[in-house]
Amino acid sequence: MLRHAQATRVSVRITASKTRLHLEIADDGIGLDVNGPRSTAGSGRGLGSMRERAESLTGTLTVSSGGDRRGTRILVEVPRGRPHDRAVGAPAPRR
Repeated sequence: MLRHAQATRVSVRITASKTRLHLEIADDGIGLDVNGPRSTAGSGRGLGSMRERAESLTGTLTVSSGGDRRGTRILVEVPRGRPHDRAVGAPAPRR
């Protein structure tokens, strides 16, 4: 984030409701083109990979950016409970 976004401030917030976990990451960097080709799933180790992981947990990833040094906000929401066992790279459940 610091290298690509040229941000001076980054905030990370994790909250939970009874049914969902919420992760919000926001910065004051240069912003990005959320509709550009690098913002789609499968484009490498960045947002695409994050989106794939959220979806593997039956969750969502939302990216918003104002551009023009207005920063970027990433919100990940996933359900609480056992679906995390299906995550990419998650260890096999104990038996």
